[in-house]
Amino acid sequence: MQGLQVQGLTGDQGIQGIQGLKGDAGPSGISGYQVVVGDAGSSSTQGQDIAISGATCPAGKSVLGGGYSIDDSSFDSRATASGPEGSNEWVVGTASTSPTDNYAVTAYAICARVTS
Repeated sequence: MQGLQVQGLTGDQGIQGIQGLKGDAGPSGISGYQVVVGDAGSSSTQGQDIAISGATCPAGKSVLGGGYSIDDSSFDSRATASGPEGSNEWVVGTASTSPTDNYAVTAYAICARVTS
């Protein structure tokens, strides 16, 4: 016959150890990649042959690049400017060779958190 085994009571918790050393910083880079679509700017709402659109990155993110699309069935419009405005917005300006041209432009911003 084998001996009877009885589990003993749980002992008191030991004291907390000292805090370890702080680790090295991780590599720099980007995270939280996101494409933001701006509101369409329309030439007809301004009564002119120009339209502007901007796409703004959410708080804490920077603009890395951007682009635009133009909805123009007559193909008379063109981008006159496309680039960053500050560190978190992409802005596009367009113009048309026809003052009666009705078209819209939409800006796109490529956004991410950037660490260095």
